[in-house]
Amino acid sequence: MAPPDSSAEFRTAARADRSAIGTRPRFALAFGAAALLALAACGASSGPGQQSSHINTRDLFAEGYDKISYYYIEPTNPERLGLAGLNKLASLDSSIGVERQGVSVILTQNGGPIGRYDAPEASDAAGWGGVTASALEAARRASPKIASTSEDQLDKVVFDGAIGTLDRFSRYAAPDAAREQRAERNGFDGIGVTLDSTETEVRILMLHGLLHLLGYDHESDTGRMARAEKRWRAVLGLPNGLIERVQP
Repeated sequence: MAPPDSSAEFRTAARADRSAIGTRPRFALAFGAAALLALAACGASSGPGQQSSHINTRDLFAEGYDKISYYYIEPTNPERLGLAGLNKLASLDSSIGVERQGVSVILTQNGGPIGRYDAPEASDAAGWGGVTASALEAARRASPKIASTSEDQLDKVVFDGAIGTLDRFSRYAAPDAAREQRAERNGFDGIGVTLDSTETEVRILMLHGLLHLLGYDHESDTGRMARAEKRWRAVLGLPNGLIERVQP
């Protein structure tokens, strides 16, 4: 999964199950080095029919937006991810657009509104998951091109748009590819090496070096790398890192 110049590989997987209308395969987001942690799997189930489809889609994107916002090394939020993801629908049908207008999110076709939704708070993953699900339903009704797109492919398009706001190493893995890649790793999700958990110093060095590989430079970035390192030391339960040790 990881590109040639990256030694880290991380994934988040989620399942959205359907009763009566079949099972929706899991999706997986394959993050590059910037993600640093594998994201936990989640599950959601609901009843049959269109309402079931809407609920599954809502939960799928709500979980994805939530996990990306929480684990991604740079600050991001569900609003940014959701709007970017929905705007990617234009790659399927150029007549479809999405924009934020005050307290509303407007879905348009050829410049005219076809859907209007209350804009949740920027950090409300469940709310933006709901907006995404509702907008996708409206887009399917309005656009034959989008209506003819499979649900898995539509999920991929939206997540590709959302992930496009992240780093160049992050990408979406289709369900079949994700299963195959996971099987090749015997189910392992992580950085590609194993360390004794008592080797704290090695973990600190790896985190510091990984941030450098991502382009951070604490000698010239006015504290950007220090803030990123501090955040991930807290997540990983690590003590003071190299930057703090050399600062007066």
